[in-house]
Amino acid sequence: MCFIMLLIPFLGVGQKNIISGYVSDKTTGEKLIYSNVFVVGENMGTSTNEYGYFNLILSEKDSLNIVFSHIGYQSDTIRLIAIENLVLDVQLVSGTMLEEVLVTANSEMPINKRIETGIVHIPTAQIRKLPALGGESDLLKVIQLMPGVQSGSEGKSGMYVRGGTPDQNLILLDGTPLYYVNHLGGFVSAFNSDAINQAKMTKGGFPASFGGRLSSVLDVRMKDGNLNEFHGNGMLGMVTSKLALEGPIKKGKSSYLVSYRRFLYDLFLKPLTKKVMDNQQLGYHFYDFNTKINYQFSEKDQLYLSLYAGRDKIAITQYPDTEQEVDYTNSWGNNLAALRWNHVFTPKLFSNFQFAYTRYNYNVGIGRNIANDNTDGFYYNYNSGIEDLSLSANFSYKLSQKYSLKYGVFSIRHLLTPSVVSQSIQGNFISLDGDKIVAWDNAFYVENQIRLFDFLTGNIGLRYSNYFVQENSYHYIEPRLLFSINAWENSALRLAYDKMHQNVHLLSSNGVGIPVDIWFPATSKLVPETSGQVSAAFVRSLQKDKIEITAEAFYREMNHLIEYKEGYSHLSNMQNWEQNIESNGEGTAYGVEFLIHKKHGRLNGWLAYTWSKNMRQFETINFGKQYPYKYDRRHDFSLVLNYQINEEITLSANWVYGTGNAFTPPSGMYYTPLDANFLSESSIAGEEPFYNAQAYIYADRNSSRMRDYHRLDVSAQFRKEKKWGVRTWTVGIYNFYNRKNPYYYNIISEPELDIYGREIEGTNKMKIEQKSLFPFIPSVSYNFSF
Repeated sequence: MCFIMLLIPFLGVGQKNIISGYVSDKTTGEKLIYSNVFVVGENMGTSTNEYGYFNLILSEKDSLNIVFSHIGYQSDTIRLIAIENLVLDVQLVSGTMLEEVLVTANSEMPINKRIETGIVHIPTAQIRKLPALGGESDLLKVIQLMPGVQSGSEGKSGMYVRGGTPDQNLILLDGTPLYYVNHLGGFVSAFNSDAINQAKMTKGGFPASFGGRLSSVLDVRMKDGNLNEFHGNGMLGMVTSKLALEGPIKKGKSSYLVSYRRFLYDLFLKPLTKKVMDNQQLGYHFYDFNTKINYQFSEKDQLYLSLYAGRDKIAITQYPDTEQEVDYTNSWGNNLAALRWNHVFTPKLFSNFQFAYTRYNYNVGIGRNIANDNTDGFYYNYNSGIEDLSLSANFSYKLSQKYSLKYGVFSIRHLLTPSVVSQSIQGNFISLDGDKIVAWDNAFYVENQIRLFDFLTGNIGLRYSNYFVQENSYHYIEPRLLFSINAWENSALRLAYDKMHQNVHLLSSNGVGIPVDIWFPATSKLVPETSGQVSAAFVRSLQKDKIEITAEAFYREMNHLIEYKEGYSHLSNMQNWEQNIESNGEGTAYGVEFLIHKKHGRLNGWLAYTWSKNMRQFETINFGKQYPYKYDRRHDFSLVLNYQINEEITLSANWVYGTGNAFTPPSGMYYTPLDANFLSESSIAGEEPFYNAQAYIYADRNSSRMRDYHRLDVSAQFRKEKKWGVRTWTVGIYNFYNRKNPYYYNIISEPELDIYGREIEGTNKMKIEQKSLFPFIPSVSYNFSF
């Protein structure tokens, strides 16, 4: 770091003029994130940041041509004569549907020119085109088709990145963490594509500005809202229906976005089940609400307010008799609010200040009411959750075109409630409060993006973090190193090292049914998790940057991992939750990832393949021996294709293949007496005890594999312009060839039969029975915009 500071005076010699400003959509005024800015003939360029801002420091010349480009937009070239300090407001024109797929390859910086590795950019237009379960376009489902990212179980939106677990992914919505991002048991993610502007996932080469998780960062940015005119779009689908509205508050200065998505089946399911089912009714729904307001006070100041609320709820009501009513409710979800202020101190110095609140809560309630009797009721309530208040300041300073400095500070106050129980019996309220734990998570970081030679660039970062909980203080230094060697035409070699720490942990239910996610803090007994990762990548651009090829290898070591102890789960006594958890686990994950990505032309898509190995080891699990993680998947393959026939019709398909998940099979079976007292009495009386309760002897943990998984999904979109706007019909088929993929396995006992079909006593044998969930599923949805 000191060596870099010594170089600073020499990196800016002869560079005086600063070109800065914003890149936005000409029609909507929406800032275009990660747009490319390139100086023709100078081998020099940059990209806009998360707020659409850019700056270039140029040497003195008579004239220059600067190209501004963004995927799905027509590029714009600005010729500067008599170059001096300038502030530009660059507005790009969106292409038509056909122009969008035929856009020239210079709409994106070549992959070999980017100083990044392990990065996945996901445009929202790409999300909407791909086939989806029930016709609901899903950001996380698209990410699962990328190398290094696994889905876990079929249909679910969980992400297992490079050997990690879902809680080891830092998922940000407008810079603020979301702790639960799934609906419908994990089959639908919490991200409404109508409210999303851009998403970027980082699997390696982590910038020092990100911390607090081990595996990945998913940075999702909401739309700002149309600055120039009112606009709306919506969908009627088989899973959800949704509506989004946006428009100016003060034209050209301020705008809003409001979107709402809901699962509607409970509106008729509850009254239907009350009629069909005896003395019972049930319902389930989920929703997502996004809103955003922004105001531009001046060229240098912009204010943003982002809000999100999403929740799942199950409600079951039983009527044992005409006098009683028993209610069961189970709900979980997120609330988020973020207030951000962008300020440009000078064309070289950009800043972002943010104050944010986020909360995840899981609740179970059971109650019994008796008519006309307020003293004989019963109510039980269980709560678990995490609540954060955070404050951050981030700065980006460009000293020269060869050297940029980023630095910032974070402070987060966590309030964690692993278990809070209360109940009321016959009018008497009893509180069995568990621990409410306050923890402070503070960090300071600095990043140095530097071009040492024409062929060598790097991002050298350092992050200092301090975690304080229960009078224990943990201090960590996290180095982040990324180097890019551009010694060959259209190719580059990337090398990266990352050190990461995680101070909050998640334990989830692993079985089939309602998901149960409980967040725990790191404590003196459960110390923060740590990981170190090294990665190396080779990247190449082909056919004038129309095709990108990436081959990347990684190796990760993880320490202080946690898991439920053998025989324990979320149903165990949570008042002493630390005693239910096995800590100090170790993990290793390594693999190779390949990606061939064609982003342009009528036919576009990608082919992804991952070979990986993922192991765990705990002192008291599996007799202390190392074992494969449940989602250790040796081979993972996906093929994604989109074909634009014309401006009205688009065809899409994706095929996936994966090695079956690991599971623990029984190696034997024995019988036990129905009652231990009965066994004792039978032995004394000299009688043969009666055995008929089955018990299983299990083999090594995760020593067998489910059947391999594969599936083909197809869809077609039919778009047509109307007088009032645009309508799009989407028709799709999930699991086109009706593959019976394993969702879980049951262990059953079957006796042998004699020639007459009768059971032969004492011949029971174990059999593993596969259960499949998703067969051939057609879907249709109707989208409209105006």
